Amino acid sequence: MNADIFKQIPKTELHVHLEGCLEPEQVIRFASRNNVKLEQETLERLRTGYTFDGLNDFVSVMGRNSATIQTEEDIYEIAFGYLKRAAEDNIVHAEMAFSPQGPAQRGVPYEAAFNGIISAFKDAYRDFGITGGPILACLRHRPVGEALAMLKKYARTYRDDVLAIGLHGAELGYPPGLFEECFAYARTMGWKAVAHAGEEGPADYIWQAIDILQVDRIDHGVQCEVDDRLVERLAETATPLTVCPLSNIHLKVFRELAEHNFLRLLDRGLNVSIHTDDPAYFNGYLSEHYRILHEAGVLDEATLALVQRNAFRSAFMDRERSSQLINASDQMSE
Repeated sequence: MNADIFKQIPKTELHVHLEGCLEPEQVIRFASRNNVKLEQETLERLRTGYTFDGLNDFVSVMGRNSATIQTEEDIYEIAFGYLKRAAEDNIVHAEMAFSPQGPAQRGVPYEAAFNGIISAFKDAYRDFGITGGPILACLRHRPVGEALAMLKKYARTYRDDVLAIGLHGAELGYPPGLFEECFAYARTMGWKAVAHAGEEGPADYIWQAIDILQVDRIDHGVQCEVDDRLVERLAETATPLTVCPLSNIHLKVFRELAEHNFLRLLDRGLNVSIHTDDPAYFNGYLSEHYRILHEAGVLDEATLALVQRNAFRSAFMDRERSSQLINASDQMSE
């Protein structure tokens, strides 16, 4: 398979975090203009310092870098910068997880955070034709009441610009069921719902996301494999799993790509697609992820076509456009 095909085919990114798109150059620039002192002060050290012992270590490093995000301008610059690069990578639809709760702890008004990311998506559609929007994530390590207040007091103002509500952050100790009221409110607003579950957390967290939160998609979900009944449920309902193999390797969920279970999950009939999670930290953008997986011998032509179809069908877009993009991808992959 010609490596050029990975960039040429139209793609959709369904599992990417705004903070995970914070490039080293932006960390340096934001720190300077916002008077934030960095532990790693040079661009070279930032670029070479991304090795992690696991999810908690990664969250800590990302937290230090994200502390430089202080204004609406910063948020816009990260989101628009990602979308511009995504368009160059032939990503035609992107859904970006973001929680204003993080910047709010640093004094960024909720309205500024919303305006920054929403403006970036509107400008990217105007300039590049890329569709999508923000997935408004609740931070699981913050109080549930804080997330609920965010939804009721601020998010409802941006109702038509929010694609979905989400749940992200380190899983262990923060089961999805804690956020039942937040997701119930989201349904009254007509938003779709996704949740991180079963990355490092147990299969039970996936059950909770499905049965209690009533999500439309599961982010990660790779721990479902230990529960045959859960795998059967996911297959029967075609619940999407937005899987991030390279992220899982970097964060020690699996030791190497040959051990990763996304092929086994596909073989068992699950609706698996491949995404980047945090491209500034985990080997770049989606076509590069596809290339790495292909060179590792775990992504052939048939598998590429399948995960592409799964991604477009799982995206929060209308069926007509989804079908058109699937056809375009299939034709280029042949």
